[in-house]
Amino acid sequence: MRTDPTNTPRQNKKNDPFGSTLRMFLAACAAEIYVLAIRRYYINGTLNQVITWDDVLKKTLYAGLAVAAVGLILGLALRNVKKVSPWVRRSGWWLMALGVFLTVSGWVSREVYATGVTMMCVVIPLIMLFGILWLLYERECFVTLTILGVSMLAVWICRHGVGNTFWNTYVLIGAGIYLILLVLIALATRGAEKNGGKTGKFRVLPADADPLPIYAACGISAAAVALSLLSTVVAYYTMWTLAVIIFALAVYYTVRQL
Repeated sequence: MRTDPTNTPRQNKKNDPFGSTLRMFLAACAAEIYVLAIRRYYINGTLNQVITWDDVLKKTLYAGLAVAAVGLILGLALRNVKKVSPWVRRSGWWLMALGVFLTVSGWVSREVYATGVTMMCVVIPLIMLFGILWLLYERECFVTLTILGVSMLAVWICRHGVGNTFWNTYVLIGAGIYLILLVLIALATRGAEKNGGKTGKFRVLPADADPLPIYAACGISAAAVALSLLSTVVAYYTMWTLAVIIFALAVYYTVRQL
């Protein structure tokens, strides 16, 4: 970990990394258990269980909207109050996140059904991983691993969607948009590299960041998504290749941090 005394934003962000990481981990575990319960009783359950859970999900969808609205109002009201503890100040945003999760999970489960629930089972651990990376690692490490992680999810979607009668066109369009997004990320990183880590007035990378891993992640991700469009077999092995790369980079960055 770099110890530049002038780099206060990075230090402030990581004042309590392990406490924040623990809260992120516990919240993600609770969300994953909830989604697995939906998969067990709503997707693979008996007829009575499916009917019961359909009613529950419908109610939690609307309840989630109300909880999210209350959380947003509470978060905005407490954000500038200095007499309350930081935990209380953040409680509104946590409440809003809970409401958004209940709404999204309820809608996806009822409208997209089995495929949507399976996707949520994958997305929740990925979000937890990205959150932990943000809290514990330096910014360029987070960006690199996030690009590769999202690309792994994109390859998984391509593997299940390419050739599908309903999803094929949507997946091809989404893959094209993602490839363009990777090019834009590389260009933005290049611009930030020339401007001391800033894009316009916004700092996207530390001034001393090494952008090479980000360029490599964009290139590898573009190749992986393009290859995954060829066949499901190629997509399968591409997905595992990305998983190995992510694991190796995570180990490398962890050792470097220590």
